Amino acid sequence: MGNDFKRLLWFGVGAGVGIVGCAVGTVAGFRVGSRLDPVDTPGTFFFETSTGEVIGCLTGAAIGTLVPLIGIYRYPGHPPSERLIGKSPEYVAAYTDAYQETTRSQRTQWAAAGACLGIGITGLLPLTAGL
Repeated sequence: MGNDFKRLLWFGVGAGVGIVGCAVGTVAGFRVGSRLDPVDTPGTFFFETSTGEVIGCLTGAAIGTLVPLIGIYRYPGHPPSERLIGKSPEYVAAYTDAYQETTRSQRTQWAAAGACLGIGITGLLPLTAGL
């Protein structure tokens, strides 16, 4: 595959997915959960929450993170065309399949690692906000 795979790029994309996807999903899930299972006495984000709000937050965070990662997994990789010039059609087909499988695997692994970091950062933000 060579040096054309950008590990830090996909790690950064994954971190962005983890931060933005988790945060947006959590807020959206909280809003949906508060509509489905409202609290009698409204409170802040962490106090006086209903079960629906908690489940909504967790579900929204999971969906907000996993859906972009699935998109990253499904994103097709294309081998550099200069590597295929003058090669037989069988070689081009085999090389393209191997290239796409390898890049998909590495891209997903690096993005998932970045997403874990992003989720960790997003999870720590509310804890450090009161400091």
